[in-house]
Amino acid sequence: LKCDSVSAYGGVVAINGTLDEALANKINEIYVEVIIAANVDEKALTVFEGKKRIKIFTQESPSLIRSFDKYDFKHIDGGFVYQNSDEVGEDELKNAKLMSQREASKEELKDLEIAMKIAAFTKSNNVVYVKN
Repeated sequence: LKCDSVSAYGGVVAINGTLDEALANKINEIYVEVIIAANVDEKALTVFEGKKRIKIFTQESPSLIRSFDKYDFKHIDGGFVYQNSDEVGEDELKNAKLMSQREASKEELKDLEIAMKIAAFTKSNNVVYVKN
């Protein structure tokens, strides 16, 4: 769970399983603003009762539905940026170029695909750690 320990902003933790009480206690040791989990135990929710700013979403949360906007519009100092929305195309992973001596395993390529998609949905700088 250790990532950027000097960031002024809290992290986002995504879990493809259940957020239980034991995992909630570990997450509670670091500064996290958002948790996304497939499922959340009631006991896990009690761990975060004292945290005012934390947001916890499950796969049933309607707020997590992806926008399918083709373009992205952002205000910047003195103007704006109007650009294509970031997305991961079907051929992007297939056309990835090997930059090291060792080729990635099938499992590592699956992890890469998930990490690329998560990064594409993020609205600011990010680091995505994915394993299995």
